[in-house]
Formats: sequence, C-alpha cells, structure tokens
Amino acid sequence: MVKLVCLINYMGGDNLRFFNKQAFKISVLIVIILTFVIPDINPSNQIDDTYKFAYGLPFNYFVIYADTYTNWLFPKLFTGNEGVKIDLFYAFLNIVILYFPIVFVMKKMSKQFN
Repeated sequence: MVKLVCLINYMGGDNLRFFNKQAFKISVLIVIILTFVIPDINPSNQIDDTYKFAYGLPFNYFVIYADTYTNWLFPKLFTGNEGVKIDLFYAFLNIVILYFPIVFVMKKMSKQFN
C-alpha cells in the first residue's frame, strides 16, 4: 500500500485529477477505525480450542487466532494469541470501496459551498 502511494506521488502528486489524496487518507483511517471498533460477533471455533476472529468491513482482512473468547480486538492483541493473519488485498479492497463514496460526498460538498 505504501508503494502504491509512493508510485502515485512519483507520477505527479497533487496534479493528478483522478486521485484525491485526502479522500484516500480518510478512507484508510475509516478502515482502520472500523477494524478496532466493530467486534467480531460470530467467531469460528477451530481445532484445539482455538477461536478464529475475523475483522474488517465489508471484507475480513485481519484475522486473529486466540485461546480466549472475547469479541473485542484490543484484549486479544495484548493478552496473547496464537497467530495473526493480515490479507493486504482485502484491506486495499475495503479502502477502495470506501474511497469512491468519500470522493462523491467531497465533490457534492465543494459544489454546495462554492
């Protein structure tokens, strides 16, 4: 993801009309906040009494395998877990899905105030 932002900056930075940096940053921030705020309400029970908790909206991109059963992300991160899986493709897809409505709203708001 960092490479994509660097590539876009190299290609022209702020002069690109088809890419809005501010909307991209807002969508990244929203995806990260939603990961920490929305709990997993239906974890999968794996073999050996390990639970699989999946986070991300609309696509699950952050998965934690833990022994303890709690829906919230913070306790599982800091009290120990069996493993963590981060799928960058689905994270990027979540960001892209949020990017376009944010750009649409920003354009509507700028037309309304001008």
